[in-house]
Amino acid sequence: MEPHFICKERAPLVQEIVPHTFIEAENKLGQKPHDIFMKEHKKLRIEGERWMKETAKAYIIIATLMIATVFFATLLPLPGGLDDLTGKLKFGQKKRFDVFFSADMFGILFALVSTGFFAAIKSSRFAQEDFRTNLPTKLMVGVLGLV
Repeated sequence: MEPHFICKERAPLVQEIVPHTFIEAENKLGQKPHDIFMKEHKKLRIEGERWMKETAKAYIIIATLMIATVFFATLLPLPGGLDDLTGKLKFGQKKRFDVFFSADMFGILFALVSTGFFAAIKSSRFAQEDFRTNLPTKLMVGVLGLV
């Protein structure tokens, strides 16, 4: 029977190096290695949770500002304006306008996706196993969406 905290996908090196009897062994106080690890790293987990929440909050503000100012400010006053005679876009038939418009839409999309990932971080349960892959992955995807 495998211990509840060891997952083959996440800790294959531990299972290869440490004999199974050591993983389940208890010390003189009746504590298992996992229990000691959780006790010793409780403060670090709490600090990590606080840092992740503050970081996500800061990036949500950045993403929202990017959406509200940069993208809408460049898109709403259409580049080149409208032709006075026809009422159509002056640069509407130009490839450059299509590239500009597409880049602006992708920018808004990525900023919205990043905001979603940062909101997911803020609403996370911050369990020990979340710090291994889940939270760092969400943070990296969110930051890359803003770049």
